Amino acid sequence: MIILVVLIFFGVCIYFAVDLIKKEEEQKRHIMVLTRQNNKMKKALKGYSDKKEERFNNSVVIKYIPVKSKNGVVSKNTKLYIAPVYDSYILTNVQSGTNIKIIDSGQIENNLWYEVMINLNIDTNNKGWIPSSDLILEEDIIEPK
Repeated sequence: MIILVVLIFFGVCIYFAVDLIKKEEEQKRHIMVLTRQNNKMKKALKGYSDKKEERFNNSVVIKYIPVKSKNGVVSKNTKLYIAPVYDSYILTNVQSGTNIKIIDSGQIENNLWYEVMINLNIDTNNKGWIPSSDLILEEDIIEPK
C-alpha cells in the first residue's frame, strides 16, 4: 500500500515537473518573439527619430512676397499645414470651394505658399499654409456677365 502511494506521489510529481518544463519553454519562446519585435520597433523608432532630427536641423529659407489678393478659393481638396513645407504637421483638411482670407505669402524651395485663414467663425486650427497650386486667387476669378 505504501509503495502504491509513493508511486502515485512520484507520478504526480513527474506530471507537474513536465508541465512546468513545457510552460517554461513556452515562456522562453514568447520572450524570444517579444525581444525580436522589440528590437524591430527600436530600430524603426531610431530611424524615425533620426529623420525627425535631420528635418529640424535643416534650415528653411522663406522669401516673403507682398500679397496681391486678400481673398481666394480652394481649388481642390488640400491640407492646411502649420508651416510652408510639405512634411510639416497638418492642422486640418480643407475642402474644395472653401473661401479663404490670405494673410501672407512666401516662396520656399521654388514653391509659392500662402498663409491663409479659413472659417472665421472658429478660432482653432483655422490659420496655416496652403500651396499656391491648390488656390484660386480672387483676382483670377472671372465673374459671369
